[in-house]
Amino acid sequence: MIIRPAVYADSAMLAQIQVDSYRSAYAGLLPQGYLDRFDYDEQTQDWQDLLLSERTFILLVAEDENGRIVGYTLGHVGDDGFDGYASVLDALHVQHSDQRQGIGRSLIGGLATRLAAAGANSIMCWVLLQNPARALYERLGGSPLGRRSITLGEDTVAEEVAYGWSDIANLSRLS
Repeated sequence: MIIRPAVYADSAMLAQIQVDSYRSAYAGLLPQGYLDRFDYDEQTQDWQDLLLSERTFILLVAEDENGRIVGYTLGHVGDDGFDGYASVLDALHVQHSDQRQGIGRSLIGGLATRLAAAGANSIMCWVLLQNPARALYERLGGSPLGRRSITLGEDTVAEEVAYGWSDIANLSRLS
């Protein structure tokens, strides 16, 4: 398994992983109409735009021994609602068929290493309260920080919980 920075040519595969992951992981957790709006072509364009942008972010992919991208993570230096946390894990998605093989751990470790190199000493993330992936963050030592509601339009549709690691070095060791 290789963890590497994403490049423009990865955009279509990033979109496929994102759309497939949203539709499977969030089924029953978010409104089906919302999930159905995710489109491969539109998401490919979004990834292309992000990769060409001036925005500072870290986007890593996990590539298997056959060169197939099986997951990605996105993060940035800065806060997302909790003082004292210097960076954010914005997204982590692994192809359903490749889950539970340590890929998520490796992606988080790679992200933490790069965020630490960029000056961050801590990290936090948001995850849907009912998402079974929360178990990964708990196994990796994430401390619950708080909760917030997710609204789509005027409707509250779900709740998220924040996890934090006050010492990013602990996660960097996973890479």
